[in-house]
Amino acid sequence: MNHQSTATAERPPLSSPDAAFVAELPLPDVLKRFSTDLAALASAEIALVKLELAQSTPKVGKSIGLFIGAAIFGLGAFLALTATLIAAIAIVLPVWAAALIVTVVYVVAAAGAALGGKKELASVTSPIPNLTRNLRIDAETLKAGFGRGR
Repeated sequence: MNHQSTATAERPPLSSPDAAFVAELPLPDVLKRFSTDLAALASAEIALVKLELAQSTPKVGKSIGLFIGAAIFGLGAFLALTATLIAAIAIVLPVWAAALIVTVVYVVAAAGAALGGKKELASVTSPIPNLTRNLRIDAETLKAGFGRGR
């Protein structure tokens, strides 16, 4: 059920540059429209933040996955070092050389995963600065609109 009167629904929003229109409205109508517009604006800002959070969540998940991968490769480097010390006895190379080669390979893999996770996490942007900026612009617009109506 629509509670707006037909005359109110046909009028432009209060943010209209037509200061004469705002000046001719009775104060209760101005306050009612102001509260309605403010509620709609707040709802729109909240919806925008929700959308921006929904878009950044997969990147955060991917970053966490890459960090977990880095931890697994780091643990693998430790385990490979231990296994290599035992298995390398039968290899032509000295035991220390074989263990060093396997360890370096795993350390490089762990570093690559960690750098990939860091890069992904750095690309995630927070929607909070946009919300703050938009609210500041909205407040300035409202101040300017009411200033012209006086």
